[in-house]
Amino acid sequence: MGSMANSTAKVMPVTQLKPIVLLQAATGLGNMGNTCFLNSVLQCLAYVPPLADACLRKQLHGINEQCPGLGKCCCCLTEAQLRNQLHASSTVYPRDIVGNLHLFSKMFQRGRQEDSHEFLLAVLDAVERDAKRLLARAGCAKGARTLIEELFCGRLRSQVRCQECGHCSNTYEQVTSLSLDILRAASLHDSLAQFTAVEVLDGANKYKCDRCARLVRAHKAVALHHEPNVLVVHLKRFDPLSTYGKVGRHVAFEHSLRLGEYCSDPEG
Repeated sequence: MGSMANSTAKVMPVTQLKPIVLLQAATGLGNMGNTCFLNSVLQCLAYVPPLADACLRKQLHGINEQCPGLGKCCCCLTEAQLRNQLHASSTVYPRDIVGNLHLFSKMFQRGRQEDSHEFLLAVLDAVERDAKRLLARAGCAKGARTLIEELFCGRLRSQVRCQECGHCSNTYEQVTSLSLDILRAASLHDSLAQFTAVEVLDGANKYKCDRCARLVRAHKAVALHHEPNVLVVHLKRFDPLSTYGKVGRHVAFEHSLRLGEYCSDPEG
């Protein structure tokens, strides 16, 4: 432990990772009993090029240090699983992930159907957590960013603008995914437009402006302030008013997504 604490290890920059091109599709995953939610997330992660490259290099931690996790590190478990998917020529069963679900989140129970989006967030959080532990043990600079942060973390800005004096109140939130309503959206662009649409605060819902020191009419809007390198979009298909409880309509999207119109002024 002492040798790790005195190490001069440095975090590998995400720019060193290559956008690898798979010459063939990664192998399929076997269902181990209600593991569809888990398999779909693992397949998606395996096709994120820089993440796949890090796993193939055994560099998901971001540094060349031996992990002392002894099979209980979510970073090691995820890296081994994705590397296996990318190398195998026959069906892979994610036994180590399923057998250690509690390490990713105590809310998950083996054999029970879970939510894919919740599992994805749990995987990203757990991998980032365990990677940070190793970075700290290795003596890396305080505040060193993990590969998960570099790839998936973005920042939202929520802004309220007073319509009397023009004063703006900004709050910021780090996010690893965008949860978008699709109840009245035919496409991803429609859903993003609704997500970033201006809300008028007026009448009984007026805003108290700090500068005016009184209730005023205001505009409120959310926008991407810093776009992540890998944008995760969660389409909210649950509809409590539907007979089946799910929005089943097709949501169109293009191969190329331009986010400019949904972003804030980086200086604001």
